[in-house]
Amino acid sequence: CVKSKNGKFYMFVSVGREIWVGVADKPAGPWKNARPDNQPLIRHKSWYYVETIDAECFIDDNGDAYLYWGSTDLGYDVEGRCLVAKLNPDMASLAETPHDVTPPHYFEAPYMLKRNGTYYLMYSWGHTWDKTYQVRYATGNTPYGPWQEGMVRPILIGNEWDDGIESTGHNAVLHLNDKYYIVYHRFNTLHTYDISAKL
Repeated sequence: CVKSKNGKFYMFVSVGREIWVGVADKPAGPWKNARPDNQPLIRHKSWYYVETIDAECFIDDNGDAYLYWGSTDLGYDVEGRCLVAKLNPDMASLAETPHDVTPPHYFEAPYMLKRNGTYYLMYSWGHTWDKTYQVRYATGNTPYGPWQEGMVRPILIGNEWDDGIESTGHNAVLHLNDKYYIVYHRFNTLHTYDISAKL
């Protein structure tokens, strides 16, 4: 959920492998489709045959908004592709053709952070359902890169002292009182299931 320079709040969500955008006057809603045609913002695999999930909006210091998204299109392959496009002021349409800005070791879940003039593209890599899932990052001088993989890699992995915690990924960052906090999901695997029959 982001606040645009028009004062409204926008949320970009993945629904059925499409990206939809909602608008509200308050961050808690109520929400309605931001597009006048009530259609998704981005259809499934509209560009470069990239998996159309995990949209994340970044608003730069000047108020320009960019939408990042993408994952793999090869089933269980962990090498995905990341796309970005600048949004129009209405926050519900693309201002340009998307750019492929895939950084090293990217799978999905892009998240952009800007600090001291440097752009930090954070993302997940590995298999979503096991210990390989992790958060990595790359830095650049523009919202489009080019990207250089971060010196600390990965920056977040499963807890090696607790076999019950896996799948640390899909992060965001909160900036509060001059401190930065990473927020992410994880699986509690105290109960294991045999999923091999379903694969």
